[in-house]
Amino acid sequence: MIARKKAHFEAISAGIQPEGRDNPFGFRADRLCQILVTPTPRITDPNGTILSVYKLESDLRQAMTIRNALIFHDDKQVVMLVSASTTAALERNLDILSKTAPAMSISVGASEIYQGGRLHSHSRGLASQAAEALLRRNRAGLLRYQEMGLELLLKRQARQDVRV
Repeated sequence: MIARKKAHFEAISAGIQPEGRDNPFGFRADRLCQILVTPTPRITDPNGTILSVYKLESDLRQAMTIRNALIFHDDKQVVMLVSASTTAALERNLDILSKTAPAMSISVGASEIYQGGRLHSHSRGLASQAAEALLRRNRAGLLRYQEMGLELLLKRQARQDVRV
């Protein structure tokens, strides 16, 4: 199932839309979108790793206010592609996750809110950078890419694109 969700994400990132308005994973790409990423837990027991990733996915799905989400994982991270009809709905979801992430001891990176399927892969990269910035700071919580501040300037990001 996870391989199918990841393949579905890659397909819609490439601009291939499923038949009809809905798809088997409950995600609608015709709305405003945002990607959230959290690194997978580091567990030394190889048998416990898979179960912990599935539990993390389940806990994140329960915490989110948005049900229109495509959640999957790979070896390094859990990816949550969410969509809603309004920016306010996505903001409410971020607010809940910003309170939940510290309690779960995870670092979550969030992309900008965008519209357009071909931006999924790019936005995943931005969300990953934000999650990695939190890990470097050794902090749990949620960080939006555009709020990375000084780190964006050090990456030669345009000054007007950086919020401090």
